[in-house]
Amino acid sequence: MHIKYDGRAKCPHRKDSVVARVDARLFLSCGTFESRVYYNRSLVPRLRSAGLQLPYAEAWDGHNWTAWRDRLREGRTYLFPGRRRMVYE
Repeated sequence: MHIKYDGRAKCPHRKDSVVARVDARLFLSCGTFESRVYYNRSLVPRLRSAGLQLPYAEAWDGHNWTAWRDRLREGRTYLFPGRRRMVYE
């Protein structure tokens, strides 16, 4: 099957881009000092309009290990629900 690419999907933050219905679990987090925070903030409503129940978290940090570590438990718990087998303390 060949799908023709019309160029609009590469800019998901644009209001005229097409968003298909998606059935997936995603967790999105971003640091408020990251250069792409604007794009992440505008991507969230587009993904939610596609039917995703998307948790979005911002950390008062940048794109570094501290920010990832602080969101690891929240993201892991959402993506893999059920009994926890690991403790992140």
